[in-house]
Amino acid sequence: MAKETKTIVLLLILGIVAYLIAYLFNAFISQHLSPADYGDFSIAIRTISVISLVLLLGTNISSVKYLSTYFNSENRDHIIQFIKWNLGIVSKTSIICIVIFILFYLLLAILHIYNIKDFTTHHFSIYVLWLAPFSAFYLLLASFILSDKKSILSFIITKIALNILLSLLLYITIYYTEVSVHFILILILLFIAFCVIIIGELYLVSKILTNNNISLKLKPDKSFKQPIKKTWMLESLKVTSGQIVFSLISVADLFIIEWIHPSEHATGYYAAMLVIVNILWVVPSSITSFLAPRLNPMFEHKRYKKLQNLINSINSINLPVLVILTLLIIIFSDYLLSFFGKDYIQAQTPLVILCIAYFLLAISLSNARILMFLESKKLMRINSTELIILVTTSIVLTYYFGILGMSFSVLITNIYKATMLFKSVKKILPIKPFTII
Repeated sequence: MAKETKTIVLLLILGIVAYLIAYLFNAFISQHLSPADYGDFSIAIRTISVISLVLLLGTNISSVKYLSTYFNSENRDHIIQFIKWNLGIVSKTSIICIVIFILFYLLLAILHIYNIKDFTTHHFSIYVLWLAPFSAFYLLLASFILSDKKSILSFIITKIALNILLSLLLYITIYYTEVSVHFILILILLFIAFCVIIIGELYLVSKILTNNNISLKLKPDKSFKQPIKKTWMLESLKVTSGQIVFSLISVADLFIIEWIHPSEHATGYYAAMLVIVNILWVVPSSITSFLAPRLNPMFEHKRYKKLQNLINSINSINLPVLVILTLLIIIFSDYLLSFFGKDYIQAQTPLVILCIAYFLLAISLSNARILMFLESKKLMRINSTELIILVTTSIVLTYYFGILGMSFSVLITNIYKATMLFKSVKKILPIKPFTII
């Protein structure tokens, strides 16, 4: 357990580093854009995430579930076929997506030519849709790396590398070419960053396969059971529905504020709040990434005592750190908001409420990971109900109380989700989700 604890602590440190990089990057962007434009930028980034998850069809999650088992058992035929199958699925969905986007952009061009709607007046999220296939491959390749129990490397790729590269590209472009920050520049640099990281991921995946004496050029032996692909597809589809609902939850609040709130700056203020409280999500996400590739083998062999020990190790680090971070955000809320601009300080009270809401969700993340692998249908029902509660309460509360109302809506929603996750795990497994010893 000492080695596992060291890994968990290292992931915690990396999680904090990832947060600081993301925080500074967003603060930098917000200072070069108006609150309204920064809000549009935040919506656009989350739109890419939602579409990329649709394109993945749950393959990034099923990869961690199945591929980790195949690596563990050294089943080369299944590894080869599973990776090929994943790449084939995402390639097909990406091609379909690109064709749809081409037709969509042609329609926008026609509307522009006939003076019906100026092409440059659409929401920024419209112009970033074509980046979704790149984001999908970026996430899929990272899941391959995580499946080989390289949780630290996978975390660096998904949570740190993109923001660092994008920040460097922005810095070089702005300070050496004197070009001002605008949507087109961000779009181009984001495309370059995705391409560079995907190339790096391909190299890492090929190295992992080489170390395991595997070549994708090899054909499986005749004993390989082709019908297993149906099992992979069914499992991926089960997961993807839950993923899509979860991603819709992550963008619903911003879209509702954009739609309902009379001030166009409100979305930018709320986006800054999300960046600040995101540390309460990044930290447990980084720590529990250690758990993900180990869950399925433990479930298959019913190693519940080992699972309990892992959860205890995670909680003993996760819970105290989350309490400290939550208190720091509450105490220094105005200071943290001031980095985005002096106008953002008016969101101090909503930030405190949102911070408490995220704390409740953060302490339940390990439960969510367990359900994702063990009872994806149950998690889907919880997420669907969460989305319904969020939408119905936030529309009313945001209309009357603005972003403060949205914060209370998220708090109500997260109280429900944290409670249901705890009850569900307790019901299906003989473990204690919140113990530390």
